[in-house]
Amino acid sequence: MHKNGIGLFSSFCLIASITICGCSSDSSSSNTDPKENPTVGTTEENPYEISSVEDLIQLASEVNNCKSYAGVYFKMTADIVLNEGNASEWGATAPTNVWVPIGKKVDITACPFSGTFDGDGHTISGLYFNDTNAYAGLFGVVYGGTIKNMGLINSYINARYAVGSIVGYNFESVVENVYSEASVSATSQYVGGLVGVNIHGSIIQESYNSGTVNGSFTAGGIAGSNNASEIKNVFNKGNVSASKINVGGIAGENVQGATITNCYFIATIVNGDSTENAGNIVGTNASTATVANCYYDNFISTLADSLAEGKSTSEMKVSGFVQTLNNGSDVWKWVSTKNGGYPSFSWME
Repeated sequence: MHKNGIGLFSSFCLIASITICGCSSDSSSSNTDPKENPTVGTTEENPYEISSVEDLIQLASEVNNCKSYAGVYFKMTADIVLNEGNASEWGATAPTNVWVPIGKKVDITACPFSGTFDGDGHTISGLYFNDTNAYAGLFGVVYGGTIKNMGLINSYINARYAVGSIVGYNFESVVENVYSEASVSATSQYVGGLVGVNIHGSIIQESYNSGTVNGSFTAGGIAGSNNASEIKNVFNKGNVSASKINVGGIAGENVQGATITNCYFIATIVNGDSTENAGNIVGTNASTATVANCYYDNFISTLADSLAEGKSTSEMKVSGFVQTLNNGSDVWKWVSTKNGGYPSFSWME
């Protein structure tokens, strides 16, 4: 572990609808005495550095022993490869290293990650998780944390429910400037290209997914469930399927006053039972929830949608469409040679 490891721990216990357990200030697993560098990790300018597989595994181990790292900053300093090989060939055959998500929930007790994890533009590749457990992804449970500036590529994630490539269960947390090319699936519900469950004031923004998403029901290209939370300035170009109901290009369900704004979808939806609860943006949209300024490529998806506007491919590959998505902001960019000609973000350049 660089920058003096991740042994410094800010003790922090949270009480919510789930019990946060076992918070401890013991740093015996650290490879550094925190007294020598008491300010490391306490500011974004002086973070703990994550540069290797070992660093990432150590972080997972400590969080899963209920060190939440609330208020602590981590930054990747290199791309990290968990497994070599082609993730599309793994399936039930595990590669050498099987991932254990950072943060966990068992019954009503949770040990979440509550710090800030900054990928600094780096990628994590070769992540493999295939289990009957729930709350799966790079991060299993995040509570009051931030995950940003990173990509997950060449990875395979399959679990029971609350499954996302970046975060399984995102509670009062922010996911921003991230992308995923991982294959994500759930044998039950709440599966998303980036986040399984986005809940209780959480935000997903300026991010995209291009990996496939498959579930039994409540599957979405960005989030499985967007519950009392916000998704804005996102796009999905990965196919989404559900064998039962509630499948959407952005979210499987949008409920409890949740909002989805400034987005687009350029892939296909497959619903095993019917199209009653399927949409290019959301599968089910509650009367208290909002979808606004969202679009889909109607040359790719032929699914009719009352919540979003269908545009032709050529209409979406012009600078004028960027202005529409920006809606007065400057988040979206358009470069004809980037992202297949579709709008993108400045951090993608």
